[in-house]
Parts: sequence; structure tokens; C-alpha cells
Amino acid sequence: QFFESFLSMLGACVAHADELDPKLRFARQLGMLVADEDTYFVDSFAELGVDPADYLRPELAAPTAGFRDLMASAVDSASYPQLLAVLVVAEWLYLDWAESGEEMPQRQVHRGWIGLHRGEAFRGWVQFLVDELERVFPAADDQSSEAESLTRIWRRAVDLECAFFDN
Repeated sequence: QFFESFLSMLGACVAHADELDPKLRFARQLGMLVADEDTYFVDSFAELGVDPADYLRPELAAPTAGFRDLMASAVDSASYPQLLAVLVVAEWLYLDWAESGEEMPQRQVHRGWIGLHRGEAFRGWVQFLVDELERVFPAADDQSSEAESLTRIWRRAVDLECAFFDN
């Protein structure tokens, strides 16, 4: 239920990044997602026997709906730092989870999802996001409302991601 919103956030990063190199990096990531993750979801649902009606229009748990709202708000803001704050939390937590060292599950459908969120390529993606957020985040001596707003967004994203995992 996050895929479409996540694609919108990456597209917004292409549109609102302040330099060409980050725009290109986000565009490449969009291509990877369309090629790998979308196929993963469709194939996984088929393998698990999930009816399309159950995954196309499900009733969303509160954390899922909240995180989708947060992503939509970041897209609507047209703020590159705000988009990055949400992306860093989401991707960094998935990296931490996927590389937690827990035993790999038996089913390929589960191992495949973990595999998409670990390893050198994904670590590099997360580091890129962190580096970009650090680059555009207001300076420490700048007690601006933007820094306070980004901190609130960061905390909200963490709270929602933790609630999602708990759910």
C-alpha cells in the first residue's frame, strides 16, 4: 500500500532536488523500483494466492494510512528536505531490519523482500539519502522554523514506521 505513494515521493525528488546529480540518482532509483519491486509485489501476491481485490483496495491499518498521508504531505510540500526526511527514515529502517542478522525465512517470497533491502547497493542508496539530507538540512546554528518542521516530520515518520512494524 506504500508503493504508489513511494513512487510519487521519488518523482517529487527528481522534480525538486536542487542539483542535477541527485535528480539523476532518484530517476535511476525510480527505474529500479518499477523493474524490481512492482514485479515482486505482483508475483508475491500470486504465489500467496491473494485475490487482487484484497491488495488493491484493502482496509488500511492506522499506521499504514498515517504513513501514506505523511508521504502525500511531503510530495505536496514540494520541499526537497521534507521529502528526504521521510525517505531517510523509511529506507534506513528497512536497511536496519533487513540486515538485522536474524535467520532468513524459508519461503522465497519473504527472502526476496529482505534481499531488496540489504546489501551493498541498498546500503549505498540509504547512504546517498542520508548524505543528501545532511547537505540540505539547515545549519546547526540556524534555529529556523524549517529545522523544527523537519525534526517534527522525522519524529512522525519514525513513530509511524515503528507502529507499522509493531502492527
